[in-house]
Amino acid sequence: MKSPHHKIRTAVVGIGYLGRFHAYKYAHSPQAELVALVDKDVKKAYDVAEELFSEGLCAEKIPVASDIMDVVDRVEAVSIVVPTQVHYEVTLQCLQHGLHCLVEKPFTHTVAQADHLIGIAREKQVKIQVGHLERFNPAFIRLKKELYHYPDSLFIEARRISGFQPRAADVNVIFDLMIHDIDLLLHLVQAEITGIEANGISVITDKIDIANARIHFACGSFASLTSSRVSKKSERRTQVYTDRKYYTLDFKKQYLESSRVATESTIESQSCNIIQEDALKAEIEHFLTAVRTDKEPLVTAEQGKKALDIAHQITASIAS
Repeated sequence: MKSPHHKIRTAVVGIGYLGRFHAYKYAHSPQAELVALVDKDVKKAYDVAEELFSEGLCAEKIPVASDIMDVVDRVEAVSIVVPTQVHYEVTLQCLQHGLHCLVEKPFTHTVAQADHLIGIAREKQVKIQVGHLERFNPAFIRLKKELYHYPDSLFIEARRISGFQPRAADVNVIFDLMIHDIDLLLHLVQAEITGIEANGISVITDKIDIANARIHFACGSFASLTSSRVSKKSERRTQVYTDRKYYTLDFKKQYLESSRVATESTIESQSCNIIQEDALKAEIEHFLTAVRTDKEPLVTAEQGKKALDIAHQITASIAS
């Protein structure tokens, strides 16, 4: 366990759209000292370093490198925000040098890669946290607490749709968007999956761009997940139905509403009191705390692997 006053020396690997936000959160964090920005395109890294310095978030410009190996000796923990296809390669390098890793979702490209990284992390006694950001959404945290009182079968319907973003086109929509809801589903329903059926098509890319999956659980729960990256609107909503009550969660608005059957002909709805929070900030602060206190992260590598495995099963179901 590190001293409570010790700042974790951090780096961000991959300074694209999301990596830039990671850099800002580390620069703001009282738990971290951001010591490097890493990207093959060093101009991207230099531009963000200049932004951080000009905004007074660091006393001097953050050093920039094109390869994590150039700065590995100065770093304790990293955010890995590179394309999915190279998650394994970059994470393996970091783990082998004893670095704690926050790896963006999906964890890796294959389940075998995830298993190997988990083994290396155990050997090196370092943390892996997978970046399933919605776990830190305060509306979802409240929903999880609400459902504690309803252990019976659940019917869950999740929709996650958005316009096309070329930066995410290296994977299909299941690994791009649906994997968020897969992880949340596995967190809500901790029972064996007994069946998966799925459909999907490609529209813009050569990969699946819109998909629906139906997932059955041994406890009787059932989920329908729909994800699209070819929509004209953006929506991230989940509804959970229980006996005579249901919940509506809007991830974008961090809003949760509960509705219950009042009489045979009326339904009463009320908003749950949610204190809005920056989910990425919460995710990164949790990662740093896990490193500092030697505690297990909220989203473990094993959980990231499980979500990845289900995503592969859904993809295989569509292909069959």
